[in-house]
Amino acid sequence: MREALTRLREAEEANEQQLIALKKALQLEEAQQQQELQKRAAALEEALAQEQVAVEEQLHQSLEAQKQRLAEENQQVLDRYQKNMQSFQEQAIQQIVEGVIGTYGSNQTK
Repeated sequence: MREALTRLREAEEANEQQLIALKKALQLEEAQQQQELQKRAAALEEALAQEQVAVEEQLHQSLEAQKQRLAEENQQVLDRYQKNMQSFQEQAIQQIVEGVIGTYGSNQTK
């Protein structure tokens, strides 16, 4: 009976040591997985940051192109305005001259 108790105690101690070894192995595995997870998270954050930079650059380029296009359109409108204004002034001057000539006559006829 003593021998059976001794074997039982030894078996329990062996089981306890095996349990401790398994717990350590599990902790090591968890630590490795956590480290791998952190590496993946860092890689994803870096990829996200790079994507954000690329999107911001694309938006910046698009904005600059739009600003350039608007500046060109603005210049075209200003050119048309100036041309129309000049034409209007020329017409106004011509009408004034014709009015003066009609009222006072021309120098050539006198």
